[in-house]
Amino acid sequence: MSRQIPRIASRVLLVDDDNYVRDVTALILERMGYYVRATGNGFEALRWLEEEAYDLLVLDVKMPEIDGPTLYRAVLAGNADRLPALVLCTAS
Repeated sequence: MSRQIPRIASRVLLVDDDNYVRDVTALILERMGYYVRATGNGFEALRWLEEEAYDLLVLDVKMPEIDGPTLYRAVLAGNADRLPALVLCTAS
């Protein structure tokens, strides 16, 4: 009998410039039942955040152009009404 993990968030925005890490993480989250939108570009993620709301952001700390902490600060500055939960991660 498999144990079901309760979902806290349903819409996840995953931003990681490493294709392998991004694809594997997205697959795991999708198999857990989450809707995942994934990109390797922080600027694209900002555009997506203007289009729709997310419950959880999973951001890579180290990315070219715009890193995870900078991306989240931009989210904080532009979205005071409803802030998504945040997970910052890095492989290095």
